[in-house]
Amino acid sequence: MQFSAAASAFARPPLVTAEPDSTLREASRIMNEHDIGALVVVRAQHVLGVISERDIAHAVSMSADLDEARVATWMTSPAITARPSDPVLDVAYLMLDAGIRHVPLVDEYGTVTGMLSLRDIERPLLEQALTPAPGTAHSS
Repeated sequence: MQFSAAASAFARPPLVTAEPDSTLREASRIMNEHDIGALVVVRAQHVLGVISERDIAHAVSMSADLDEARVATWMTSPAITARPSDPVLDVAYLMLDAGIRHVPLVDEYGTVTGMLSLRDIERPLLEQALTPAPGTAHSS
């Protein structure tokens, strides 16, 4: 993969979402089941926000009742998004600059098509950065 490869090439299927009226406990359970750190909050496949482990930890610190508190109340909104065709390096910089670890991928119609996490891209980007370019001489 190249730094210029499309972000969608790195997104790990399946896309896992939450409804805004889901409870924080439901969201947490879904994240645990799928071993992911955030869910795209959607209504009719359009992004309303992102609910992350950080958001749930914040709710817990504020004594929210996980069985009563709703995702819509605690999600990060509006979500910072990227296009599936955006170069993965651009999306990595977007995450770094915004201090976030998850970016929903949204097509030209506003429909969410995937989620890119820092975990999805860190290994491929590091491997490419540490691989000598073809024809590069190595000194001993």
